[in-house]
Amino acid sequence: MSRVVVERAGLLESAHRVHVAVVDSEGRLSASVGDAERIVFHRSAAKPFQAVPLVDDKVAERFTLTTEELALCCASHSGEPEHEALARSILSKAGLDESDLECGPHLPLDRAAAEALLRAGGSPSAIHNNCSGKHAGMLALAVAHGWPTRGYIRRDHPVQVRMVAEMCRWTKLQEDGIGLGQDGCGVVSFATPLARLAGGFARLGGADGPPQADRVGHVRSSVLGRRDWTIRNRPRPRGGRASLREDGGGGCVCGGRYRRKLWDGGQGGGRRKAGDSGGGSARARPIGSARWN
Repeated sequence: MSRVVVERAGLLESAHRVHVAVVDSEGRLSASVGDAERIVFHRSAAKPFQAVPLVDDKVAERFTLTTEELALCCASHSGEPEHEALARSILSKAGLDESDLECGPHLPLDRAAAEALLRAGGSPSAIHNNCSGKHAGMLALAVAHGWPTRGYIRRDHPVQVRMVAEMCRWTKLQEDGIGLGQDGCGVVSFATPLARLAGGFARLGGADGPPQADRVGHVRSSVLGRRDWTIRNRPRPRGGRASLREDGGGGCVCGGRYRRKLWDGGQGGGRRKAGDSGGGSARARPIGSARWN
């Protein structure tokens, strides 16, 4: 069994089982660790796919969404002032405001932003939720199609029905092959075999992916990537290629490497799932040492 173990003072503190799948855009498994067919929830790793309808349905064009705003729709942000401003701008362009968000409030994940909010006598709101960009995008999609905005997080709402269809498209699964749950922010969360999600990331940057992926991906790095744990959608030139990475809750890490030219000819997608067996989060940054075992 492959796992990452965390030690403190030479003693085992926790152990995290790891499953990895490396898949190309045709769905061929080229490398794996653990169980590549393990069923896993995508959580926030689904955000890039959930944002695709904004481009395909010309929602971004209709509301003149900027590259930075599209990037926020794909991201788990940290609630810094610039992130709040982008989320509010998306809502305003769709004729909505913060009261339309149904993701619930929490303090900004960025410590400095949270402390500044509290020192000013403020309280957390839905705009500070790390998923408010995704929710703002979903609301814009609803407005563009003439769908009701209230209840957009419900499984039977047209927005969530569209999200399920989008995941079927990228994972190449039928609807009955995708498990559905509820994410922490209230919307539908998807569960598929590990390798299927990896294949989806490979396809997203391939010829079938939206042409804006290259532009949006590069902006994510500068707008949202300054906090290492906040958002990992960071295409970086590496020998003529670019990479895309997105993290989800519960130890889910996804990524792909693509040719830089228009992102066509996606080369492969990787998906790692770390399962916690020590009572902590696989995202934790423990004071101790971690090693592969």
